[in-house]
Amino acid sequence: MNYTECPECGNKQIIEYGEDTFRYERSARTGKLLRRSLGEGVWCAFKCRCGWDSYKEQFEVDEDDEGEKR
Repeated sequence: MNYTECPECGNKQIIEYGEDTFRYERSARTGKLLRRSLGEGVWCAFKCRCGWDSYKEQFEVDEDDEGEKR
């Protein structure tokens, strides 16, 4: 999901963060980058100054759901 504002406080200055892996080929003689491509494991999430974080949101457990599992 792509956020343009924080769903909790409405702040429009949220930060996108994540990891980006890539493969590259470089000339050993000249050092020139010959080819670059994105690899596996690319992910991103969004966070806000109020503490909201889209990455953590997917791992939160609802207290009502927790009671049903027991």
